[in-house]
Amino acid sequence: MPKYSFRFNEVAESQVWFDAANLEEAQALMKKCEDDEMNISDLPGAQERNRGIDIDFSVSILECETPA
Repeated sequence: MPKYSFRFNEVAESQVWFDAANLEEAQALMKKCEDDEMNISDLPGAQERNRGIDIDFSVSILECETPA
């Protein structure tokens, strides 16, 4: 029996809470995370929550894996 495959992306959505003295400091800390200068878990008082995982099939191409 032929074997087929397709690809998909898993997109995880998370939320983090952290401490900052004001909006400017919060923005600077967020920027450090965006620029990979700081890990999210290293934010002051960081708490994370997974908000869910979405499956994205928009990249899917059905392929036959069995040689003809």
